[in-house]
Amino acid sequence: MNLISGIMEQLRSIVSEYESDITKIDQHLEKLFDSVQADIVNLLLETSYKTGYVTLKDHEYINDRFIANLNLRWFESFDLLCLFNIVSYEIAQNIASNGATYHTESKKNTFRVLLKLHARSIQIAQEILVLMKNGFADGALARWRTLHELSVIFLFISKNGEEVAQRYSDYYIVEQSKELEAYNSSAQYLDFEKISEEDQKRIADSLENLKQKYGDNFVKEYGWARNIITSKKIYFSELEKLVGLDFLDAFYKWACNPVHAGIKASLFSLGNLDEPNMLFSLAGASNVGFTDPGQLTAYSLLQINKALVGCFDSFDNRIAIKVLEIFFEDLKDRLTATQEAINNEEASKA
Repeated sequence: MNLISGIMEQLRSIVSEYESDITKIDQHLEKLFDSVQADIVNLLLETSYKTGYVTLKDHEYINDRFIANLNLRWFESFDLLCLFNIVSYEIAQNIASNGATYHTESKKNTFRVLLKLHARSIQIAQEILVLMKNGFADGALARWRTLHELSVIFLFISKNGEEVAQRYSDYYIVEQSKELEAYNSSAQYLDFEKISEEDQKRIADSLENLKQKYGDNFVKEYGWARNIITSKKIYFSELEKLVGLDFLDAFYKWACNPVHAGIKASLFSLGNLDEPNMLFSLAGASNVGFTDPGQLTAYSLLQINKALVGCFDSFDNRIAIKVLEIFFEDLKDRLTATQEAINNEEASKA
């Protein structure tokens, strides 16, 4: 007798014997489940491993067809955003290769910090493109949130110069200290080895040196910007306003939804053309919703490139900025046109 047949036979026996006593049936069913659950799990695992490869290949085939169709519709926009990233990389490469010209004593920290931030901005833009090319518009918008934060900080440093760049760089120790404290508080529970006393002392000493150098408020949130902003508590929105990007705050708050666990992201998705409702949710990729994350990504990257070239100017890079501006306008049109075409097709089916 196989496992399933044996279980069914026992179930029939229990129901027959105690058909008038629901409580006893429940008790016996619970005992039966406890006795066979390990066997059931093992049977399911054995079946899953036997058929899993075929199931995976079926899903891969379906997904590959979906991605091929997705990119067939959006390839012009995706290619243009890819070119945007490439030109951005070439701008930074041109500046880095001419480091002797730009890496002067008066700009050494600005040069180093801005190139680091620029490299990260390109990496994030590439991540956004990968998410879009695989049908994840909400994920792309969530990653743009980080790119927007990066663009605000980039512009703030580029506008305020060497001292802010140095303070921003020094703030690394503050963040490292916070992470150390969080790690050590959880290490015992996770059965991890705590950070050594020697390393703790080294970081604590470095933190104390920064307090001596910049004041106790330096270790607070955005303390690296306190030589420019004198508010008792500094908020990201203040930095946005000072660099002229506060008009994107509504988009920034919108992009917070797919990052966090609030109800909004569960009811509304860029990849869903239908109205939000509690019954149906998008549980995978979609072929719509890329207009906003695509435009926002290109815009933020354009502002970062402009600020970088503004600090480290050259004729070649000014030409590259003009090219990016043309790309941006073209990208907006292409993204909008593709989305509208899909919307019209769906409307005609209704």
